[in-house]
Amino acid sequence: MKNKEQLTIAIDFDETFTADTKMWSACIKTMQDAGHRVICVSARRNEFSHMYELQKALPDGVQILLSYGTPKRLYAKAHGIDVDIWIDDCPEAIPSKEDMVRMCG
Repeated sequence: MKNKEQLTIAIDFDETFTADTKMWSACIKTMQDAGHRVICVSARRNEFSHMYELQKALPDGVQILLSYGTPKRLYAKAHGIDVDIWIDDCPEAIPSKEDMVRMCG
């Protein structure tokens, strides 16, 4: 188990955060209060309307990345973010194929 002072936790938006916005908002606040960084990585297109919708829905302090067309892990890394924990209803959208081969051998 990782024992870091600050974890970076990524949550998906559609069908994850939106499945229960009240519950996930409370969870995000708890994670932030514990000193962890929470980001939202969504497979949506990087368009103003999507960014605006997510900014209005998510709690304050949640950075948003819109990775349309790029595996989420690679997109986060390209933005200098190394995610420790992923919360996603579609986990296959997280790693690249190369990452899966390395992880699963």
